[in-house]
Amino acid sequence: SKLHRAGSCGLVTRSGGLFNELSNIISINADGIAEGVAIGGDRFVGSVFIDNLLRMEKNPDVKYMILLGEVG
Repeated sequence: SKLHRAGSCGLVTRSGGLFNELSNIISINADGIAEGVAIGGDRFVGSVFIDNLLRMEKNPDVKYMILLGEVG
C-alpha cells in the first residue's frame, strides 16, 4: 500500500516509524503530505523541530503543519 501521497500537510516527527504511521493516516483522511521529515531522537546541529517548521512555513504548498514528538 502507499503510505504517502502528495498533499498540503507539513509533517515533522522524531520517529521514522511514527512518521510512516501518521503519513498513512493523513493520506487516508486528508489530502496527503506536501513536505515531511523525521529528525530522529539524536541531537545533531541543524535538525531541530523549529528549524523545520520555519522552513515549511515558507513553502506555499504547505497549508497546515503537524509536529509529533517530545520536545527536548
